[in-house]
Amino acid sequence: MKLYHPKGEKEKGDFLGSIVRRYNLFGPKQLIMKVSKSMSNLEIAELLRAVAASYQLKDEEKNKFRIIAYQKAADAVEHASSELKDLWDEGKLDEVPSVGKSIGKHLGEIFRRGRSEHFEEVMKGLPNQMFELMAIPGIGAKTAYKLATELKISKKDSVGSLEKLAKKGKIAQLQGFGKDSEKDILESIAGVKVMVKRDEPQLWEISI
Repeated sequence: MKLYHPKGEKEKGDFLGSIVRRYNLFGPKQLIMKVSKSMSNLEIAELLRAVAASYQLKDEEKNKFRIIAYQKAADAVEHASSELKDLWDEGKLDEVPSVGKSIGKHLGEIFRRGRSEHFEEVMKGLPNQMFELMAIPGIGAKTAYKLATELKISKKDSVGSLEKLAKKGKIAQLQGFGKDSEKDILESIAGVKVMVKRDEPQLWEISI
């Protein structure tokens, strides 16, 4: 499957598992990323990637080291053999590679309070639709933001809304896009549908 990689962006990691488990991508009951004291490693990894994307959009040059740090931490958390919450309870959060004092402090706040003021501030002003569109393989932060804001993507069904607009040729009309990129996005969405139907048929039945 050909993936859409806008100039200067590339897909980071294989998010199929997180797409399937975290979002009901193709239905009206789509989930918004939630923060809680009992977040799983997968959910925390997604949150860290969302923070990295927010830094990228707000000032990529100024925040380049933060972006790298959060991306590395997200990868480390996703592949950790123990749940971060358990490690935090045992005072061993610093044993996770790439989770330094700063990120560890913010995660500790989540485990204590169910929220992180720092993460909320970093992500402030960015549409939830953007983060949901980033679940589509090949769509990075800048592209997701542009699509979410310029196409006025629905909050209730972000991916479904994008698919409908793409089929109407609306993406090709945006500056910096074209028919080829629109086709690639549709192929990526179709590919996720096929994989969700194959790997998680019960979710497919719920979402259609």
